[in-house]
Amino acid sequence: MILPLGGFKKNLAWKKLEFYPAKFFNKSWRYLVLRSITKAYPKCKKTKKVISLCYKKDFFINLKGELLKTDPKSLKYIGHYLMRPAIAEYRITKFENNEITFWYIDIITKEKNISNSFII
Repeated sequence: MILPLGGFKKNLAWKKLEFYPAKFFNKSWRYLVLRSITKAYPKCKKTKKVISLCYKKDFFINLKGELLKTDPKSLKYIGHYLMRPAIAEYRITKFENNEITFWYIDIITKEKNISNSFII
């Protein structure tokens, strides 16, 4: 996650970000992800058990608090990833009924695999 060091107030004055509410973002992110999984697999007992365990632990945030460099090389690197989609369009083979089908290469077996995912 990349956060700005501040933002604009209604009067367009700059407001510096004094802290990062990591616990808030962690709990919000956890809730959204686990709710999505629950909706996708409502009858799976194993999934419910794993989700129950996930609510008891903090996860998804590794906060270093380091400032990013603002030199052109660093900005180009960040921009490269911000402008890319999460999955390349050419890997998507089907999209219907809130389900997407795509292929990927398994890095261990080097085999092409097909995956189905739900859309929230």
